[in-house]
Amino acid sequence: MKITSYKTKDFGYIVIDNLFPDNELNDIWNELTHLDSIMNLQSVKNRRRQDAALDLFSGDGLTLDNVYMNRDYSSILKYNRKLWSDEIIEAFCSAHPSNVHYSLCNLDSTFINRYRDSQEYKSHRDVASFTSSTVFVKGDVAGGEFIFSEYDIEIECKNNQCVVFPSWALHAVKEVKTKEGARYSMAMFSSQTLGAKK
Repeated sequence: MKITSYKTKDFGYIVIDNLFPDNELNDIWNELTHLDSIMNLQSVKNRRRQDAALDLFSGDGLTLDNVYMNRDYSSILKYNRKLWSDEIIEAFCSAHPSNVHYSLCNLDSTFINRYRDSQEYKSHRDVASFTSSTVFVKGDVAGGEFIFSEYDIEIECKNNQCVVFPSWALHAVKEVKTKEGARYSMAMFSSQTLGAKK
């Protein structure tokens, strides 16, 4: 795992390369394969697009917390706890003074988004305090870069790479180009709520 910190004039963010080791990544891919069949259901497609606003999001996906009654049944929901490891908290909080509240987050939800050919997520802001977006790439995929729309910042579409940033920052995913591949993202939204537990 490699963490790199960046700072704009308004906020700081980090990029984490190789967030998950091979054994965890293998479990995540097995789960994503299973989740594909759920995301293919028309009712799930309709619901995710309502959640994300149809005019902004053209991919498929689901709210992972609604799939499992127990977090331990999901490799993704178990392994994404590492985003609150001491190393990541320290790096993100050091990137900008306003990120100090990340360590106080005690409530989160996880979305899995899937982008196939010609799909994208236009510029938007998330309703949370902080967002982390981890990319998983299947097959040959072009495009799909993550961008901070107001800051001329573009981050390549790279497998097993995570960006952690304040949710108010306007961001987007550029159009994906692929014949049979897909770009998946694990989007985790974190906030602070009294009495809640991570």
